[in-house]
Amino acid sequence: MRERKQRATRERLLTVAQTLFADRGYDRTTMDDIAAAADVSRATAFNYFPRKEELLLALVARRRAVIVDLLAREQPEAADVADRLRRVLMSLCDALDTDPAGNRALTLAWVQAGGPLLPDAFATAAVFADALRGAQAHGQLRPDIGPDSAGRILLDAYLGALVRWAAEPDATTASLREQFGAVLDIVIDGLHPRPPAH
Repeated sequence: MRERKQRATRERLLTVAQTLFADRGYDRTTMDDIAAAADVSRATAFNYFPRKEELLLALVARRRAVIVDLLAREQPEAADVADRLRRVLMSLCDALDTDPAGNRALTLAWVQAGGPLLPDAFATAAVFADALRGAQAHGQLRPDIGPDSAGRILLDAYLGALVRWAAEPDATTASLREQFGAVLDIVIDGLHPRPPAH
Protein backbone atom coordinates (compact mmCIF):
# COMPACT_ATOMS: atom_id res chain seq x y z
CA MET A 1 0.00 0.00 0.00
CA ARG A 2 2.79 2.43 0.95
CA GLU A 3 4.76 1.67 -2.24
CA ARG A 4 1.66 2.21 -4.36
CA LYS A 5 1.11 5.61 -2.71
CA GLN A 6 4.76 6.55 -3.28
CA ARG A 7 4.54 5.56 -6.96
CA ALA A 8 1.32 7.58 -7.33
CA THR A 9 2.94 10.64 -5.72
CA ARG A 10 6.00 10.34 -7.92
CA GLU A 11 3.85 10.01 -11.06
CA ARG A 12 1.70 12.98 -10.01
CA LEU A 13 4.82 15.11 -9.56
CA LEU A 14 6.07 14.09 -13.02
CA THR A 15 2.72 14.76 -14.68
CA VAL A 16 2.37 18.15 -13.03
CA ALA A 17 5.96 19.08 -13.88
CA GLN A 18 5.45 18.21 -17.54
CA THR A 19 2.27 20.32 -17.65
CA LEU A 20 3.91 23.29 -15.93
CA PHE A 21 7.00 23.07 -18.13
CA ALA A 22 4.67 23.20 -21.14
CA ASP A 23 2.55 26.07 -19.78
CA ARG A 24 5.23 28.26 -18.19
CA GLY A 25 8.54 27.01 -19.51
CA TYR A 26 11.23 25.14 -17.62
CA ASP A 27 13.03 28.22 -16.32
CA ARG A 28 9.86 29.89 -15.00
CA THR A 29 8.64 26.76 -13.17
CA THR A 30 9.86 26.31 -9.61
CA MET A 31 9.83 23.27 -7.37
CA ASP A 32 7.38 25.21 -5.17
CA ASP A 33 5.04 25.55 -8.18
CA ILE A 34 5.29 21.83 -8.86
CA ALA A 35 4.66 20.88 -5.22
CA ALA A 36 1.64 23.18 -4.98
CA ALA A 37 0.10 21.91 -8.23
CA ALA A 38 0.69 18.30 -7.15
CA ASP A 39 -0.88 19.08 -3.76
CA VAL A 40 2.15 17.93 -1.78
CA SER A 41 4.46 19.77 0.57
CA ARG A 42 7.66 21.34 -0.67
CA ALA A 43 9.62 18.83 1.46
CA THR A 44 7.76 15.92 -0.15
CA ALA A 45 8.53 17.20 -3.65
CA PHE A 46 12.23 17.56 -2.79
CA ASN A 47 12.22 14.12 -1.18
CA TYR A 48 11.23 12.56 -4.50
CA PHE A 49 13.22 14.92 -6.74
CA PRO A 50 16.02 16.84 -4.94
CA ARG A 51 16.48 19.10 -7.99
CA LYS A 52 14.16 20.28 -10.74
CA GLU A 53 16.62 18.81 -13.25
CA GLU A 54 15.88 15.33 -11.87
CA LEU A 55 12.21 15.73 -12.79
CA LEU A 56 13.29 16.52 -16.31
CA LEU A 57 15.64 13.52 -16.41
CA ALA A 58 12.82 11.25 -15.20
CA LEU A 59 10.54 12.57 -17.96
CA VAL A 60 13.25 11.88 -20.55
CA ALA A 61 13.73 8.40 -19.07
CA ARG A 62 10.02 7.80 -19.71
CA ARG A 63 10.62 8.42 -23.42
CA ARG A 64 13.56 6.02 -23.36
CA ALA A 65 11.35 3.39 -21.72
CA VAL A 66 8.84 3.82 -24.56
CA ILE A 67 11.61 3.11 -27.09
CA VAL A 68 12.77 0.02 -25.17
CA ASP A 69 9.18 -1.24 -24.96
CA LEU A 70 8.51 -0.60 -28.65
CA LEU A 71 11.73 -2.39 -29.66
CA ALA A 72 10.84 -5.37 -27.46
CA ARG A 73 7.38 -5.60 -29.02
CA GLU A 74 8.85 -5.34 -32.52
CA GLN A 75 11.42 -8.08 -31.90
CA PRO A 76 9.27 -11.08 -32.84
CA GLU A 77 7.43 -9.30 -35.64
CA ALA A 78 10.29 -8.14 -37.83
CA ALA A 79 13.61 -9.83 -38.34
CA ASP A 80 15.05 -6.89 -40.28
CA VAL A 81 16.57 -4.37 -37.88
CA ALA A 82 16.06 -1.47 -40.27
CA ASP A 83 12.32 -2.15 -40.41
CA ARG A 84 12.19 -2.55 -36.62
CA LEU A 85 14.05 0.68 -35.95
CA ARG A 86 12.01 2.59 -38.51
CA ARG A 87 8.73 1.38 -37.00
CA VAL A 88 9.87 2.06 -33.43
CA LEU A 89 11.13 5.56 -34.18
CA MET A 90 8.11 6.47 -36.31
CA SER A 91 5.82 5.22 -33.51
CA LEU A 92 7.72 7.43 -31.07
CA CYS A 93 7.35 10.41 -33.42
CA ASP A 94 3.62 9.71 -33.75
CA ALA A 95 3.29 9.61 -29.96
CA LEU A 96 5.05 12.98 -29.64
CA ASP A 97 2.94 14.45 -32.46
CA THR A 98 -0.25 13.68 -30.46
CA ASP A 99 0.64 16.43 -27.95
CA PRO A 100 2.90 18.73 -29.93
CA ALA A 101 2.74 21.68 -27.52
CA GLY A 102 3.54 19.62 -24.44
CA ASN A 103 6.28 17.61 -26.11
CA ARG A 104 7.84 20.67 -27.71
CA ALA A 105 7.91 22.32 -24.29
CA LEU A 106 9.50 19.25 -22.71
CA THR A 107 12.13 19.10 -25.46
CA LEU A 108 12.94 22.81 -25.11
CA ALA A 109 13.13 22.41 -21.32
CA TRP A 110 15.60 19.57 -21.83
CA VAL A 111 17.72 21.80 -24.08
CA GLN A 112 17.51 24.76 -21.66
CA ALA A 113 18.57 22.53 -18.77
CA GLY A 114 21.70 21.44 -20.62
CA GLY A 115 20.28 18.61 -22.73
CA PRO A 116 23.24 16.71 -24.11
CA LEU A 117 25.34 17.65 -21.08
CA LEU A 118 22.95 16.04 -18.59
CA PRO A 119 23.64 12.63 -17.05
CA ASP A 120 22.40 9.74 -19.19
CA ALA A 121 21.83 12.10 -22.13
CA PHE A 122 23.06 9.43 -24.51
CA ALA A 123 21.64 6.35 -22.78
CA THR A 124 19.16 5.88 -25.63
CA ALA A 125 22.12 5.39 -27.99
CA ALA A 126 22.98 2.24 -26.01
CA VAL A 127 19.43 0.96 -26.57
CA PHE A 128 19.86 1.43 -30.32
CA ALA A 129 23.34 -0.11 -30.21
CA ASP A 130 22.00 -3.27 -28.56
CA ALA A 131 19.46 -3.71 -31.36
CA LEU A 132 22.15 -3.06 -33.97
CA ARG A 133 24.61 -5.49 -32.34
CA GLY A 134 22.12 -8.33 -32.75
CA ALA A 135 21.42 -7.25 -36.32
CA GLN A 136 25.12 -7.25 -37.15
CA ALA A 137 25.39 -10.84 -35.95
CA HIS A 138 22.68 -11.71 -38.51
CA GLY A 139 24.33 -9.85 -41.39
CA GLN A 140 21.84 -6.95 -41.36
CA LEU A 141 24.40 -4.29 -40.50
CA ARG A 142 27.56 -3.50 -42.40
CA PRO A 143 30.44 -5.33 -40.69
CA ASP A 144 32.66 -2.23 -40.88
CA ILE A 145 30.26 -0.18 -38.71
CA GLY A 146 30.50 -0.30 -34.93
CA PRO A 147 27.06 -0.73 -33.34
CA ASP A 148 27.91 1.80 -30.61
CA SER A 149 28.82 4.43 -33.20
CA ALA A 150 25.73 3.64 -35.26
CA GLY A 151 23.56 3.89 -32.13
CA ARG A 152 24.99 7.34 -31.41
CA ILE A 153 24.38 8.41 -35.02
CA LEU A 154 20.74 7.28 -34.82
CA LEU A 155 20.29 9.20 -31.57
CA ASP A 156 22.01 12.28 -33.00
CA ALA A 157 19.70 12.19 -36.03
CA TYR A 158 16.63 11.80 -33.82
CA LEU A 159 17.65 14.56 -31.39
CA GLY A 160 18.50 16.92 -34.25
CA ALA A 161 15.07 16.43 -35.82
CA LEU A 162 13.38 16.65 -32.41
CA VAL A 163 15.06 19.94 -31.46
CA ARG A 164 14.31 21.49 -34.88
CA TRP A 165 10.67 20.39 -34.57
CA ALA A 166 10.44 21.79 -31.02
CA ALA A 167 11.99 25.13 -32.04
CA GLU A 168 9.56 25.71 -34.94
CA PRO A 169 6.07 25.45 -33.43
CA ASP A 170 4.04 27.17 -36.13
CA ALA A 171 1.22 25.51 -38.03
CA THR A 172 3.24 25.15 -41.23
CA THR A 173 5.94 23.06 -39.57
CA ALA A 174 6.02 19.47 -40.76
CA SER A 175 5.20 16.81 -38.21
CA LEU A 176 8.05 15.20 -36.32
CA ARG A 177 7.35 12.01 -38.29
CA GLU A 178 7.86 13.86 -41.59
CA GLN A 179 10.99 15.68 -40.43
CA PHE A 180 12.69 12.70 -38.85
CA GLY A 181 11.48 10.19 -41.45
CA ALA A 182 13.51 11.88 -44.19
CA VAL A 183 16.66 11.84 -42.05
CA LEU A 184 16.09 8.28 -40.83
CA ASP A 185 15.87 6.91 -44.38
CA ILE A 186 19.33 8.29 -45.14
CA VAL A 187 20.85 6.93 -41.92
CA ILE A 188 19.29 3.47 -42.25
CA ASP A 189 20.30 3.17 -45.90
CA GLY A 190 23.88 3.78 -44.79
CA LEU A 191 23.69 0.94 -42.24
CA HIS A 192 22.61 -1.75 -44.67
CA PRO A 193 25.23 -4.15 -45.95
CA ARG A 194 26.59 -3.17 -49.32
CA PRO A 195 25.95 -5.51 -52.25
CA PRO A 196 29.02 -7.48 -53.26
CA ALA A 197 31.17 -5.91 -55.97
CA HIS A 198 31.07 -7.65 -59.34
